[in-house]
Amino acid sequence: MEISRRVILELKDKTDFVIATIVAHQGSTPRSTGTKMLVFPDGRTAGTIGGGVLEAKVIERCLVRLNQLKGELQSYQFTGKDAASMDMICGGEVLVLITCVPKSDSEFFNVQQTILTWEEKAQNFVEIIGLQDNGDCLYGGKNLSTSEEIGWIPQTSDVSIEAKTKFMTISGVSVFLEYHEPQTTAYIFGAGHVGQAIALFAKPVGFRVVVIDDRDEFANPDRFPQADEIIVTSSITDIFRERKFKTTDYIVIVTRGHLQDYQVLEQALQTDAGYIGMIGSRRKNYLIFQSLREKGLPEEKLQQVHAPIGLPIGAETPEEIAISILAEMIQHRANHRKG
Repeated sequence: MEISRRVILELKDKTDFVIATIVAHQGSTPRSTGTKMLVFPDGRTAGTIGGGVLEAKVIERCLVRLNQLKGELQSYQFTGKDAASMDMICGGEVLVLITCVPKSDSEFFNVQQTILTWEEKAQNFVEIIGLQDNGDCLYGGKNLSTSEEIGWIPQTSDVSIEAKTKFMTISGVSVFLEYHEPQTTAYIFGAGHVGQAIALFAKPVGFRVVVIDDRDEFANPDRFPQADEIIVTSSITDIFRERKFKTTDYIVIVTRGHLQDYQVLEQALQTDAGYIGMIGSRRKNYLIFQSLREKGLPEEKLQQVHAPIGLPIGAETPEEIAISILAEMIQHRANHRKG
């Protein structure tokens, strides 16, 4: 979303620039498919596609193409010293799509504004970039939630548009279809020290942050300035009656006591949340699980709970515990995107 915002700002400022997008990769590479970087006429950049030799070569090529206002596909292979300089153990190859955006391109501006609106509404959509043989670039998007289309849409059934990012050739045009799903939301139940640290670290790594607690002296903007939403409620489980949790939602249970942990977990297990994690010792979690089993909750549901929450890195302080939890959440999110 930050790249989309920056694109719109640059277009409003009437600036020519280039977008470099990794559209395919093999082997060991510093960044994955879909990673973008903006390159400006003075050599400034926004975003990164991995730094080091790769980025330097791409920037150099982008500046050449910017002078011509023509796009191109470039393949970059790294072995030996180049690979070592980028911490690529075995080397790798990336295919970079370079597309130029003239400051006068109002159609591209409209496409980007619409895409940003889809992002803000947490809708599923596909962003489309096309490159013709003559270097001219085509842009479009298709909203999978509403079927709305904007800009250039390839006239082919391939844009039935699978929920999958891919690069292909359609009617002689090189096409990159980038699938976007709603931003993952971290629902942090508990506004204590651990919850505060989780919220602090969750925002920079791409999670929308919602904090829930029954104490307004803890759950407030002064303690959670980075939170997208703060919910203070007489009962910490009220939220389960008020909203529907989706597979892109992460439920993090770090309340102040075992009873609240139990109550939240019992409700969380009846939702479609994609990740549920609960803090606590193995002994505490065992007792809570046993009680839920006695209530008839199926074992396969309980096995989906990350408890004790977080990767085992020997964390002790609230900040260390938060890092271990966020590391597990990032790992889960990455595995979900691959699968």
